[in-house]
Order: sequence, then structure tokens, then C-alpha cells
Amino acid sequence: MVLRVFQCEQGLYDYFNTVNGFSDRVSIRVDQPDYTDIKGGMGVFGAYTLDSLSHNLPDDFTLNAR
Repeated sequence: MVLRVFQCEQGLYDYFNTVNGFSDRVSIRVDQPDYTDIKGGMGVFGAYTLDSLSHNLPDDFTLNAR
């Protein structure tokens, strides 16, 4: 079993939501989204981290894939 946790800071999250604003498959975006978190500039300054934890389940675990 692997548990993954993805964390990102607010500027990177806001950029992602702006660029991927439409969550349905039929919408077409005709504009070019413009987002920046740099005062007087263009671009994004952000950070993220990915952490994972793995744990081996016992062989007799009932939901093991066979």
C-alpha cells in the first residue's frame, strides 16, 4: 500500500486553477489565461512537495489482488 501526499503553496495552486479553469470535457478555452504572483512581473513563483509512505500488507490480507 502506498499513500502519497501532494502539497503546494497558494501561488502555485492559484496558477493551476487559472490555467485549468474548466473542469468539464466539452468547454473550449479561447483566451490565454494570464496569472502571476510576482508584483510587476510575469510568471509564477511557487513550491510543492510530494511525500509518500509505503506499507507491506500481510500475505493473508483478504483484499490482496491475485
